[in-house]
Order: sequence, then structure tokens, then C-alpha cells
Amino acid sequence: MRCKIHRRTAWLQAMGYSSFDWVHLELPLPGLPEELAGLRLVQVSDLHLHRRWEKGLQLLLDELAADPPDLVLLTGDLVEDKRDHRPAMPLVKRFLRGLSSRRGVYSILGNHDNFRLGQEMSGLGVRLLDGEGDVVSVAGAELELIGLPGLLRCHLPVDFCSRFAAKQAGRPRIVMGHFPDHLTRTHALEADVYLAGHTHGGQICGPGGWAMMRHDSMHRRYCKGVHRYGDTWLVVSRGMGFSQIPIRMFCPPEAIQITLRSAHRSGHRA
Repeated sequence: MRCKIHRRTAWLQAMGYSSFDWVHLELPLPGLPEELAGLRLVQVSDLHLHRRWEKGLQLLLDELAADPPDLVLLTGDLVEDKRDHRPAMPLVKRFLRGLSSRRGVYSILGNHDNFRLGQEMSGLGVRLLDGEGDVVSVAGAELELIGLPGLLRCHLPVDFCSRFAAKQAGRPRIVMGHFPDHLTRTHALEADVYLAGHTHGGQICGPGGWAMMRHDSMHRRYCKGVHRYGDTWLVVSRGMGFSQIPIRMFCPPEAIQITLRSAHRSGHRA
């Protein structure tokens, strides 16, 4: 695994953000087909849109337009207001319609979203994977996406994993789940990569990024960043927006670009 931060932003944001950390990951996957080597995925999480259009959002849209990734993957909490998404819809439409990708935009719901919002996203060029899967074909090779369902942890059925066939050799599987700790309940999916958000990386942290709050049952070290968890790459985004308190301290907003690499060719061992 290689990680580079192509742009760093300030350690403190209050009331808004004009930039974000632009994190580039290279993840080696055993058995990755040659046709998928170099595939680029951009994960964006926890926008918490309300009524304010942040300069950092426009910066992200401009950079995606200049160099579109293969896929954009949204891992929940598109809006801030849990009860009424309508005030945020002008910004939701502006953001989703502004996204650029070569092979599609996929999303799941977070605990701040609602099912009505999910229904409206389909008309905005986004494929919602609420408990569903899809297969992306690239030059004859295939990449499988699975989105965990629901708005809350309790919405993940006990038998959810049994609804999907065993992972096929040569077909990488990426699971999108809003909550990092849902990885521990979905081992049977055998995800190569599990993308999550929700924690904001702590949002307000101590120097060095120590998270005082993580809103997740996994160990504190898993509330942000990229980790090897069994045979899965766990990628937990700090997100872009604010929740409740409009302050980020020692925990800047981030967007993550993931480039898939062959474990054999890159010399990595999983």
C-alpha cells in the first residue's frame, strides 16, 4: 500500500472549508485482472450539506472535471438534517450534477440521510446501492460493488451476506458501508476493499490527530485512514463536512483517490 497526500489543508477549519486533503492511495489486490490495474476510484463521504456552498466543494468538482476518475463512490451522509433533506436539495443537485467520472457515480445512504433523498438521487445521475450490488465491466474484466443497506446500524439484516453469491476469482469486490464496524458483521462478503465514513475521523482531535470521539465500536485506530483488516483493505474517510459543531481541529476534510494495483506486479503482499 502506498499513500501520498497531494495537497494538505489547514489544521483548523471553522464555519466552512475552502480546501481539503487530497489523499492518493495505491492498494494492491491479489489476483487483480490486468485490465483493472490502474483503475481509479474516488471516495467522498459525509458532506452534510445544508444551505452553504463551500469553496472546497467547488474545488473538488473542478479537480474531478480536469481528470475524471473511473468511479466516484459516495459513502453516506450527503445531507445534515436527518428529518428534512429539502433545504439541502439545491446544493445536493449542484454537487451531484457537477461530479465527473468515466464509468459512473454510486452511493449509499448514511444515518443523516433518508429514503426520500435516496429516491430523488436516481434522477441526478447517481446509482444508489441500498442493499444491492452492481458489476462494472472494463475491457472484459469485472469489478463488483455492494452497498450495505439502510440508515442505521440496525437496518443491516442478519442474513444480508447470504443474499450474495460467493466472491468470484478475478472479480474484485468493493463493499460500501457507512459504518466502519459493519465490516465485522460482513466478513462473509470477502470484500477486497471496504469503504466507510461516519466517524469524521473524530472531527475535533488533539494534536497528532488523536480522536476524542469516534462514534463507532471498532478500536480507535480504525476511525480514519487505511488499514489491513484480515484480507480486506479498510478505508475510513474523515469526510468533507461538519456535523452539529462547525469546527474541525487537527482533522481536515479529505477526499480519497484509490488506484487499484496488482499485488504481484507491485511487489506487495496482502
